[in-house]
Amino acid sequence: MSVDAADDPVQFDDVTGSEPDTFPKPRAHGAAVMNHLADIDDAAAQGLDRGTLYDRSLAYWREHVGDRDLEPHVAVDDFEADWLPPGDYALVLTSSRWKAGTGRGDDYRSYYEQHLKLREWGPEDDDGERDLRKPALALHVEIMPQFRDMVYKSGDPLECPYGEGTRLLAWTTWAEDPFEIERRMYDALRAAYGTDSVDLDDRVDDARRVPKAEAHIRFAIGKKNATVETLEQSKQLIDWGGESEIDAHQRRQQEGWLEALVESDRWHLLGFDPQRYST
Repeated sequence: MSVDAADDPVQFDDVTGSEPDTFPKPRAHGAAVMNHLADIDDAAAQGLDRGTLYDRSLAYWREHVGDRDLEPHVAVDDFEADWLPPGDYALVLTSSRWKAGTGRGDDYRSYYEQHLKLREWGPEDDDGERDLRKPALALHVEIMPQFRDMVYKSGDPLECPYGEGTRLLAWTTWAEDPFEIERRMYDALRAAYGTDSVDLDDRVDDARRVPKAEAHIRFAIGKKNATVETLEQSKQLIDWGGESEIDAHQRRQQEGWLEALVESDRWHLLGFDPQRYST
């Protein structure tokens, strides 16, 4: 959470005798971005290898891991980047069954998505070993296939709205804008799979998405009820007209509010500026 002071100084109104309160500037917390790479290499494609980043990640897994019982696998044991806080970091690799595959009925076989995760080396123990732990700054990159010959287990075809290639989803913390999240994702992918593994000329700009964004604001506990009331009023304003999709809930105990949440895709109705990313 942010403890930074606001940029605007407190101003006293001599006419009304009032003094406005200014909350601290929001601090970005958890966020995610999505990319699609139209990176099929028709000239190099042979058999199941279509020259995509997903194919490269799968080939890496087969060569260096080969068995899910051996996961997590340390793909980069000394990962460095200028956005990392001081410490010793690594990138580990895991895999998981994906939602689509090939074949039908008893012949259906799922594809596996690849996961790159940032980890931090802990101190040495008495045996000189160092454990990996989750760092304060998180990064998790998912690598998924997008091929038109893939189907769900039900037999329904996989939709590829942006064409064939590789779908990327990156989750991180403490990034101030989506471009910083993308930079972290590309740094991790290139460290694990080679500097030529990501070609931004293959990126489909219309497919860039921000599926998640969080900003934390710390304020005096006495302002909590007023904040919850403001959220409720915002929900009612957004819902005006009855066509918005809103996910809202509140939790309260005798001691006071524990949580109040409002999720919607129509915040622009309250005057928020349009963004380059779709939310």
